[in-house]
Amino acid sequence: MCNGSLFHFQPSDDPGQAALRLDPTQRSDRPVSALLYGKFCEHLGSNIYQGMEAQVLYNPTFGDPKVREDAFTKIAARFGWPDAKPVAEAYADGGAFGWMRVGPDGAVQLSPDAGPYGARAQRVETPAATAEEMKC
Repeated sequence: MCNGSLFHFQPSDDPGQAALRLDPTQRSDRPVSALLYGKFCEHLGSNIYQGMEAQVLYNPTFGDPKVREDAFTKIAARFGWPDAKPVAEAYADGGAFGWMRVGPDGAVQLSPDAGPYGARAQRVETPAATAEEMKC
């Protein structure tokens, strides 16, 4: 370091060699903003490989709506769900994977006008119902 500066550039006579020297005792008088760093999400797996695009969910209205019972069963077992059938049925009706209807039959419609291979985002409709009607 030169003249108390945190950065000092010194050209090298050898263009194929670079060096970096750190002095941990030299500190800046300006703090590093907590807002400088963002979320490092590469380690979150499915955030990257299945999520950092328009299709955030496995969603039959964006792509292939085929229901593979074996795949749903394996995922349900991994998450400790007792039964994969409600998830598979909701997916076959146009629901994003993992979304399930709760309540009486007909209380929730999943993208009724788009269906499989639709060209828009997920929509969930619930007709007006009383709290008593929505009890499971």
